[in-house]
Order: sequence, then structure tokens, then C-alpha cells
Amino acid sequence: MAKKPPANLKEERENTTSRVDPTVTLVINPSRTIPAALRSRVKEELDDMERKNVICKVEEPTDWVSSMVVVEKPNGKLHICLDPKHLNKAIKREHFQLPTIEDITTRMANAKWFSKLDANHGYWQIPLDEESQLLTTFNTPFGRYCYTCTPFEEHDRRLESVLERCEKINLTLNKEKCEFKSREITYVGHKLTENGVKPDEVKVKAINEMEAPTDKKGVEKLLGTVNYLGKFIPNLATIAKPIRSLLKKEIEFQWSFKQQKAFQDIKDTLTKDEGPVLKFFDVSKPVTISCDASPTGLGAVLLQDGYPVAYTSRSLTETESRYAQIEKELLAVQFSLDRFHQYVYGKEVIVESDHKPLEMIAKKSLALAPPRLQRLLLRIQKYNYTIVYKSAKEMALPDMLSRAPLPETDEEVEKEINLHVHLVSSTLPASEFKLQEIREATKSDEKLRTLLNIIQNGWSDQRESVPLSVLPYWNIRDELSVIDGIILKGDHIVVPLAMRKEMLQRIYHGHMGIKKLKRRARDALYLPLMSKQIAEMVSKCTVCLEHRKENIKEPMIPFRVPTIPWEVVPTDLFSFNNSDYLLIVDYLSRYFEVVTLPDTKSSTVITYSKSIFSRHGIPAEVVSDNGPQYSSREFQAFTESWEFKHTTVSPLNSQANGLAERTVQTIKDILVKSKKDQQDPYLSLLEYRNSPIDDVGSPAQLLMNGRLCSRIPQTILQLKPRVLDPVDVKKKLNLKQQKQKFYYDRQSKSLT
Repeated sequence: MAKKPPANLKEERENTTSRVDPTVTLVINPSRTIPAALRSRVKEELDDMERKNVICKVEEPTDWVSSMVVVEKPNGKLHICLDPKHLNKAIKREHFQLPTIEDITTRMANAKWFSKLDANHGYWQIPLDEESQLLTTFNTPFGRYCYTCTPFEEHDRRLESVLERCEKINLTLNKEKCEFKSREITYVGHKLTENGVKPDEVKVKAINEMEAPTDKKGVEKLLGTVNYLGKFIPNLATIAKPIRSLLKKEIEFQWSFKQQKAFQDIKDTLTKDEGPVLKFFDVSKPVTISCDASPTGLGAVLLQDGYPVAYTSRSLTETESRYAQIEKELLAVQFSLDRFHQYVYGKEVIVESDHKPLEMIAKKSLALAPPRLQRLLLRIQKYNYTIVYKSAKEMALPDMLSRAPLPETDEEVEKEINLHVHLVSSTLPASEFKLQEIREATKSDEKLRTLLNIIQNGWSDQRESVPLSVLPYWNIRDELSVIDGIILKGDHIVVPLAMRKEMLQRIYHGHMGIKKLKRRARDALYLPLMSKQIAEMVSKCTVCLEHRKENIKEPMIPFRVPTIPWEVVPTDLFSFNNSDYLLIVDYLSRYFEVVTLPDTKSSTVITYSKSIFSRHGIPAEVVSDNGPQYSSREFQAFTESWEFKHTTVSPLNSQANGLAERTVQTIKDILVKSKKDQQDPYLSLLEYRNSPIDDVGSPAQLLMNGRLCSRIPQTILQLKPRVLDPVDVKKKLNLKQQKQKFYYDRQSKSLT
């Protein structure tokens, strides 16, 4: 029978209960054979444990029986425990995160005195309830036993507090393992001193006395032991590289001079002088991360007061090694911040990099970053960091770490970036034929070929060192990236020289005037000196020159700016080329709908208005002139049944419905110019709707929170919905309206 917990365990210590998953198959293990020389000693130890009420005899049937394991301690005593391999699969655990050595050392700043306490048979002092005791039943040559408890084992003020707690719950300590007020102590493989953290001499000695491996498994064991000390030695990965190469599948194991020299170098590095020391992290001091990326890896060091607190490095995957240099450098920033998360999260941290474009791009809007960088920038937004440029000669340590990375990689980040980039590249709203044409033109363009190579390998820090052919891109170098052979500025395609004329002609399709054409071009594509080329095209266009307006203007009477899109919509009827048209335009966004009418009856106008309202919603107010179509009883009934306000203006005062009048003229201009230029008028109307209104956004963006897909190649990021701040939009439109009135009135005069 299982027994009650030992009497010397006070009531303050609660019994531990183990719960079992009933779906796991029960296992009863047979008794293992004990060497004859140990048999009597094992029996003595079992009897001693039974006298101390640590274990008790089990006579009744039990569901679980584990095997006994006998281990000889360094002091010659036997340690008896059970092998719970099968039982562990069935135990339902209450998860508790044990602190790591890093968690502990971050609280060691300014520590000078150390104490170490070891509970005497610590786990024996944690009682089990009767049901849980039977789960620990184990087989021995002398019968079955079960445990009655679990079977596995400022300075003075803190020490006193711990000792008082031990006394209160009657927890005894192992005198032989306790140390009090020492200048240094060894704890979980680390030596804690007043100067910082050092590797445990026992582990160093184990490596120093280790024989050379004879097979790949031996190499894995050696590297596993050595990598445990990697945090102390910045160039360990470089030294161990010849040894690590033996783990490659295609390499046959052969321990040569290179491997032996590397092995000896590791031993020498660990044993020379007093060995490497890392400073304790001090939460009250500023934090600096110095990081770098090489062609093969990433490296970083965490610094306080110029002294190293921790080192880290990792290898680049095959895909990451093909990243552009700016992408590798930002990947190094993301890797170092994540690796040192417990040190830097919630603190201001300076990140030093020898890649100057990073310093600039970190200060810009996320939308201006190349697509590959956007995902990384999003991952590190949770940190309060500032990227500071340091020259390469000041970055020797992280540079060495990156060129000697540990063999681990981060496939999660790589997958995220590739997924994001695939989303951009696979959804470019242009045919694969057109995209391939852009790729081929980029390859054939000598300047863009040079630019692509510089983007991949990194820009020089000195403008004077950059080839003259790519100098026009110098000021935007931090916004450039390459996706699938196409160069992007942010999310805008950089147009090759051979295709610039074609792209400019597509933008020019609607003959919208210099300002609007420039805004449309900047919103869709990128090519150097684009504004100058558009101005030249307009100045030489006979269609634009012929239809240039030179009428005398009256002073402007601005209309109030609505709060939301499609709140106030002016409407008008007009004729062009023997056809009648209905126009409805949104006052806030300037987005218009224009349809051809079979006739101009009031019922027809109402039917087509309903069709437009069914797509965009019922406006709060409709503004029109006093034409018979709008003053009829039918239209009045329409306003009442659809519940919107109808405001009419005098036909003698065209400015009262000025937006509709101006939009009618714009549409007529587009139709006339398209006809003379033999262009599709609908494509021209599309480009007009996509053209930004100054810095506010295009009509399509303001009404639909997104651009419209057109024949001009754009990335998916340009077409994604982007909700604009209505307060900001209204403020900008009011300011634009005031400016328009000011400049308009300077060239006008009152006719009254």
C-alpha cells in the first residue's frame, strides 16, 4: 500500500498530484538485471530510502510499473531512480517556464558576492498524494516500490530570505554543495564572477581532454559541446568551420590536418589567459547592438559601456544569400533584435550598421520601403530602436561574427519574406508577356543592369564612387529593390529606357494637362527626369495646344467641402457629337460617372441615376440646375422616395454648380482629344480617375480607398485598399480650394 507523506514534511508544503491521460496505453516494465558487485549496495540504498519514507513497498496491483535505474555519483554513492520514459508520455503536465541562464544573469548587474544553495535530495522533499505515488511504482530484484515524494532531484538580505523560507517549510540543504559569500560560483555550466560570466572550467576541461572524433556522430557531439560556449567566443564559428564541414552528406568522414588544427585552436582559445568574459547586463544602462551581414551570415554583439554582454551569429540560407545587400543588412537588424529580445524589448536601443541606406529608410514611411524590406520592418516595429550608421572599420567585431556564423538559420523569416514578395510579383496587374518584356528590357538596358548589380551587392558610402550612369538613382537608393528581375522604387516599377516612350504615351492617353499628367506618372511608375519629359510632350502636342482655354474668368465662389465621399453629388446633362450624356460627380473625391442617354426625359434621367446610386450609395444631397428634368414632379417624387435632399441652382449662375460644369468640360476635352488622337476614350477616363488630386489622392482612392487597375503596370501594393484619414483629406481639400481661389482670382475680374 502507498503511504502518507513523511511526517517531517510540514503542512505548508502541499502534496503534488499527477494526472494521467487515459488514452495512453499502460506499460508494465520488467525488472532489470543488476551487476553482482552492486547488488548488496543497491539493497542497502533501497532500505535506507524506505527508512527515510522516501519509498515504500508496493504489494497491490498497479497500472504502471517502471524500471529502476542505478547511477554511481562522483562521491561514490549510488543514486537510485526510476526510468519514467513510458509514464512521461501519459502524464498531463502543469507547464512552468524555468528561468534560463540568460534570465538569471540579466539580474546580476553589480553583483560582487554569490551564494549557491542545493536542496538535500531536493525532489525527495516534495510529497506526492497516494494516487500519484502508485504511478511511480518501479521494479527491482527485491520487489516493487513506489515513491512517496517526487523521485528527481542584495546578497545578505536575499540569502537570509531564502534561508528563512527553507526553515519555515522544513526544507533541508545539502551542506557539501552549498557555498556562501564567494567571489565566484559555478551555476548550470557558467561561472558567475563580479567581472561577469565565464564558461565553467569543468566544461572547458572536458573539451580540452576530449579525443578527436572518429566518425560523424563524434563530430556532432564535439560541436554540440563547443557550441554551448559559442556565446563567449566571437570567432568560434570560424575556427570550427573545417570540423563542421564533415557533417555534410556528400563529404566522407576524414579527420585531416585542417580538422586537427581547428580542434587544437578551440582548445587554445578556451584555455589561454583567464578565458573569455561577458559583462552582466545592467537594465539601468543604455543598450547598443552592433550588427552586420556578410555574403554567408549574420553577426551581432550586444554592448553596454562598450563591453560585450552577448554575441550571436547565424548562417544565411541559400535563398537569403542571394538577397540584395540592403535586405541582408536589415535581416541582420531583425535577427539581432529578436535574438536579444529579453535585453532590448521595452528599452531604447541603438542599432549600429555599416550600411548607410538603412539609416535613411528607417526614418521614412513604411509605404516607401521596398516590398522585401516592408515585412522585416513590420517584424521589428515592436522595438524602440534607432539605426545609426558606423563605418566598416568601426564594425570589426560584428563583421567577423557575420563572416563566421553559427550553422543555424531562420527559415520562418525567409518564408515570410518570400511569401510577401511572391504576393507582390505574382499579382502584378500586367500580363506575363508584358512583365517578361520589362524583364528583358531591364536586362538589355546597360544602366539598369549596372543599377541592378549595385542593388544586389550594396551601394558605396561615397557618392563619388558610384558610376555616373546610376547617379540619378543615388537619392532614392534606399527605396530600390529587385523582384523577379524587375527593379522597383518602393512599389513602383522602374521603367527601362526602351519602354519609356510607350509608358509615357499610355499615361498621356487622356491629354489631362501637365500637372495632372505628372501626378499620374509619379503615382504609377518611376523613371528619371520624368517631369521634364512630360512637359516636353505637352508642349509639342498639337491637340493640347489647339484646345487650350483662354477665356476671361470670374472670381471663384468655393463650395463647402463635404465630410465623407458621395455625401454631396452635383449632376448635369450635356450633349456631345449628337449624343446626350448624364454626369454625376462626387464633390469630395471628384470621382465622376458619365453615361450616354437614349433621351433626356425626366424618367430616363431618374432610371440612370438610380443605377449609379445603386453602385455608390444614396447621397445626402444632389445639386443640379433648374432644367425640366430636375424640376419635374417625377424627380421630386424620386427625391422623396429615395430620401435625399435636392438643391437647385440658377442657370444664370453656373459657378453655383461649378464642379459639374468643370467636369463636363473635362469630359468633353477628353472625348475631343481622344477622337483626334484616335485613342480609346474609356481608357482616358480611367486614367483621369486614377490621377491624384495634388497630394490628397486620386478620385478612385478617395471614393473607393484604392487605385483602379489600368494598362500601366502596377504592383499589388499600389492596388491594395488604403483607408485615408477623412479629417486629413478634408483639411487638404480646404487648403487646396483656398489656394485655387487665390491664384484663380489673380487672373480674373468681376463682370458685374
